[in-house]
Amino acid sequence: MRRADSRRYFTARQVRQLLIAASCKCQRCGSDLSQQPFHAHHVRKHADGGQTQLYNGMVLCIPCHKEIPR
Repeated sequence: MRRADSRRYFTARQVRQLLIAASCKCQRCGSDLSQQPFHAHHVRKHADGGQTQLYNGMVLCIPCHKEIPR
């Protein structure tokens, strides 16, 4: 198994880039994230070796993020 990088959280710049790439929409349900809180999420879990890089990130509204299995 590949070891996760030491940086667990996306930087503010990475979060902005993820949001722009997603056109300010939740990447699960499509809701508008421009006026509501959201989370940057690792596609492959950090604990499973997922890197904290743009290719492994997505933005989700809070309700969708809560539905993802941990």
